[in-house]
Amino acid sequence: MSSFCSVVVALGLLCALIPASSLAQSASASAAVKLPAPPIYVESFELGGLFFDDGVGVIHIRQTGSTAETDYAPGIPAAFGLLYARLTVQPANNINGDQAFDGVCTPGAAEAINSFSCDGPFTEWGLPYGGYDGAFDTGIPITKNGAETAISIYLDTNFAATARASAGATDYRFDWDSDLLDSKGGYLQDYIFNAATGQNTDSCAPASGGFYVIEASTNSQRPGANAHNPTPPNPPAVCISKSGWYRFEHVFRPDKNKNLEVDMYILDSKNNVVASWALHPTCMGSQVTENLCTNGSPLPFSAVGYNFLGWFPDQEINDLPIDNVQRNPL
Repeated sequence: MSSFCSVVVALGLLCALIPASSLAQSASASAAVKLPAPPIYVESFELGGLFFDDGVGVIHIRQTGSTAETDYAPGIPAAFGLLYARLTVQPANNINGDQAFDGVCTPGAAEAINSFSCDGPFTEWGLPYGGYDGAFDTGIPITKNGAETAISIYLDTNFAATARASAGATDYRFDWDSDLLDSKGGYLQDYIFNAATGQNTDSCAPASGGFYVIEASTNSQRPGANAHNPTPPNPPAVCISKSGWYRFEHVFRPDKNKNLEVDMYILDSKNNVVASWALHPTCMGSQVTENLCTNGSPLPFSAVGYNFLGWFPDQEINDLPIDNVQRNPL
């Protein structure tokens, strides 16, 4: 156990945040094992951390006010503490062989070009890379009251203004996904913020200047989602036209009928809600075959088991800043 803990300390905060009873579980524990829920996972990059390079994305930790990057939001302060991270896009690297569809990642391609995705970094909310057994089959148990996950992302409207001025020739996107496993450890569903640099054709576009258009959905990556969609799956699409740190939050909780409700919020730096969506998932896929619920019916909260990944399944903005990543039980 001491050797395991020393490895985890080298990665970041896990030993400090997970009770000894959790660490004592077998390294081969699967998602179906009822593990105690860690109290709080916080990743502010002050101690390195447990946010991992993946796809074409590489994490670089920066000091508040750093001017090392000049292409996106140079010199910004950290959202929390003295350090934050930037997600560098390296299309030729394809870290871990995870680039979607084996195509070429082309950040900022026109909207009509949708045959690729730029997979980006991820976290497992305090677990080491691959989870307890390295096989990406484990998650963090969700209590009966639910759980919240959140990340701060910096939106630079000057960058978006340049993209808007291209009249559709450039269209930079990112997706932020917080997904779940069911109570038997099977994949449940993704819940995703789809964001893109705004275009004149977006329904909520301001009269001038740069902005980001954002929608909430259960699909990601260019072949599956598009924030410019005039009829988004979970309306409305929202436009943000002021630069700054924004908090992207997912709240997974039982509704009044004890079914799963996924509340998705975007908050500004003063904690004002600038956008919100409420998703009510239905039973489908593995949950039907596992006899957890009836196909097409509301998904009972009892079928929900674990927070799995916080992930950028598409991340095309070079040096996108992130900070203050959290997972909290409710």
